[in-house]
Amino acid sequence: MSLLCDLTGPGHLWERPELTVWHRATVKALGQVDPSLGAPLEGDPLLRECLADLLRVRYERIVVTAGIRAAVGPLLREMDEVLVERPTFRGVLTAMRRERLRVRTDSWERMIDAGADTDGGALWFTAPCRNPDGRRVDARFVAAVGAAAEQGRRVVCNTAYRWFAPVPDLSEAVLTAGTLHKLAGRGARLGWVIAVSRDGEMLPALAASAPSLHWQRAWAHFLIDGGADLLLRRHQQLDAARAAFFAALDMPNVATGQEGPNILIPVAMPEPEAVARLAAAGVRASPGIAFNAWQPSVRVCLTQISPAVAAQAGARVAEVLAEARSADEPRPPASAGADAGPG
Repeated sequence: MSLLCDLTGPGHLWERPELTVWHRATVKALGQVDPSLGAPLEGDPLLRECLADLLRVRYERIVVTAGIRAAVGPLLREMDEVLVERPTFRGVLTAMRRERLRVRTDSWERMIDAGADTDGGALWFTAPCRNPDGRRVDARFVAAVGAAAEQGRRVVCNTAYRWFAPVPDLSEAVLTAGTLHKLAGRGARLGWVIAVSRDGEMLPALAASAPSLHWQRAWAHFLIDGGADLLLRRHQQLDAARAAFFAALDMPNVATGQEGPNILIPVAMPEPEAVARLAAAGVRASPGIAFNAWQPSVRVCLTQISPAVAAQAGARVAEVLAEARSADEPRPPASAGADAGPG
């Protein structure tokens, strides 16, 4: 069967309106700053003003970075251990292990209990729209991690998916890391940290991998000229696509009350087999193991998928999983009469 859609979360190229604004922004930046210049430690002042307006946070709390993975080392500096939510994107775990951190993973419920231990390591979670299942944190979790941070625990919230749902009202003691990656593509190479401490070596460490001043200034002009609105319009059908996918999937055991582009679907077969069967049916999906999922599953990502295509994809996923369940069902034994030969 021909490919219907790629639901692994591939990047999508910019279209002419975004490219036009970007071209204008880079020209403006070239007229103001030389490409050879590095940015101030906190980042380009103009970009920080733009981000403060876009994110609705105070200017002085923003530090520009190259993205979330680039900020892992500085944010967890001087930490020996970090407790990370499960499931989660394993690329973040890899980045943490490269920093020689002891990485443990557990459920949000267990993280609440661990947060009460002020002598423990750092806590890392995603809000909103956890990848891969789109689950949202509740008020109890927000209160618990906020209290832990206020008592001196290093707590980091990954807000990469803030473009698809509101960020929870977190304590200012919680460090929040953000990025334009999910909005603008992998090549954006621009992120930020909010409420970062100015103490110690964290700020210089964040600045060491930050983009050049020209790159930051170009992004500032892109945002000033409405670039973020243009990028956000590409995702305006997401809620309708989710509804269409779930309606066609018709699997009550898959939570429909979550948010964002990612959905984690349990499968009653080995993940490689599930991925292969879906591909044969025209739908590319990611294995749950890529997200440290608790049970065999596949993740689908509906970023920039139309409701019509999402409905077709949901129907094909449902068909593949139904066929697998049917094949695994025990067959009734043949009757004695059928087994007997001719008399």
